[in-house]
Amino acid sequence: MVRRWRRSEVSEPLPIYSRVKRWVPLLEWLPKYNWKLDFTYDLVAGLTYSTVVIPQSMAYAMLAKLPPVYGLYSSIMPIFLYSVFGTSRHLVGGTFALISMMLGEAVTSIVRTRVDSNMEEYEEEFLRTTLRVTFLVGVIQILFSFMNIGKYITKYLLPDPLVSGFTNAAAIYIVTSQFQNLFGIQVPEYNGVFSLVKTWGYVISRIQHVDMATFLLGSISIVSILFLRALESKVREWLNRFQNNQEIDDETRPFLEVPVTSQVSNTKNTLNENGSTGIKLPLPDILLVIIFYTTVTWLFRLDQKFNISVIGYIPSGFPSPTNPVHFQDIPDILIHLKESFLLAIIAYVMTISIGKNFAKKDGYQVDGNQEMFALGISTAISSFFSSYVSCGSLTRTSVIHTSGGKSQISAFIGTLVVCGILLSLTSLFYYLPKAVLAGVILMACKSLFLQLSEVTAYWKHNRTQFFIWLITFIAAITVKAEFGIAVGMVVSIIGLILETLYKSQTPL
Repeated sequence: MVRRWRRSEVSEPLPIYSRVKRWVPLLEWLPKYNWKLDFTYDLVAGLTYSTVVIPQSMAYAMLAKLPPVYGLYSSIMPIFLYSVFGTSRHLVGGTFALISMMLGEAVTSIVRTRVDSNMEEYEEEFLRTTLRVTFLVGVIQILFSFMNIGKYITKYLLPDPLVSGFTNAAAIYIVTSQFQNLFGIQVPEYNGVFSLVKTWGYVISRIQHVDMATFLLGSISIVSILFLRALESKVREWLNRFQNNQEIDDETRPFLEVPVTSQVSNTKNTLNENGSTGIKLPLPDILLVIIFYTTVTWLFRLDQKFNISVIGYIPSGFPSPTNPVHFQDIPDILIHLKESFLLAIIAYVMTISIGKNFAKKDGYQVDGNQEMFALGISTAISSFFSSYVSCGSLTRTSVIHTSGGKSQISAFIGTLVVCGILLSLTSLFYYLPKAVLAGVILMACKSLFLQLSEVTAYWKHNRTQFFIWLITFIAAITVKAEFGIAVGMVVSIIGLILETLYKSQTPL
């Protein structure tokens, strides 16, 4: 007699599969994904995201002192891997201005002590060291996830005022690093105490040698981005007033709002009276500016007539997989340990703060320990594919969220667009001026400087946090960014000890 399997026996998941789902959240949410209702949202959000990631990633690669194509490489594999292992529905990783700058400075300090002035050899060693540091950063994050210490790092070693103070100092370093591309002058690299002040002093002393054509192009690109954002804001304001006065049918709906038929009543997007949901698309201002000024440079040959520096040749296709760490490289890993440790914890703190922020907005939870694992495994594996250190991006995550993205499928779709660009359209960026990319980077620093508003709140409500912010900021500005983190950590621990002692001696 053939035994009949009961439904409970068939549907009962195996214990090993349950454990696998804990480490691979994709297996949990993808079978439940509603393709009929949510895919349209993710498609629109993914295509919108691609218009931001392409110019941003190339610009941030310059901060890491790498060719722009490595920014595109770093916007593929880390995003694919995070979509498998991450717990956030909206978070997008890849290149990030702060991490790119820290990585570039760290690798420069390592390579400079080991390689002579032979440029070809220097560039090769710089790339090898970058990938080696990237791999080590990922391994450290994976080990931290196994040790379950992510929450202790964010609470004790890197509290919010320390991260805020360091971020604002780093924004000044990022701005300073673009003087050469924005002003068209050669700026020497200073090291040690007051290196930032020395750089500013040098630029001021050479102000009469500024290439005016380069400076005007970079400045106009910044003004153009600001103008497009102001125009978009005014158009949205006008649309909101217009919608409040009369119903807009599908034929007169403006280009900034895409109609999507609503089939569920509990969707979080606002429903119009006609039963459709409007997905508000951010205007791709950066991409429009890059396309416009690249076209102008090509049409009028600005690179030849006015000596405008352009990106130049960008190789098409995907890089061949390479092993970033060989057996003979093991002694070098110890040399990279300090820089890799700082990059690992800073990248995690930035990523988890962005992930929690957007999870709170949409009412779901992110697992901090799993986020550490997702970030680590995506960074470590991606180093075999010419990608550098991955970190959550506030700008691109915001684009996904604002555009109505529902899941990691939106980032997956956007990454497919980047793959298409790499395969066939890289030649279109040959005439992209470096001054315009410098303008893109300066605009990205705007969000970092916005954290200055937190300083007054620290002063009013918690003087200890204020002094942690101030000491971290001053140490980072006067010596170097990494030194500011180290000093901030020491001050944070001392402050925690003093606060604990004070509470223990205070009578109830």
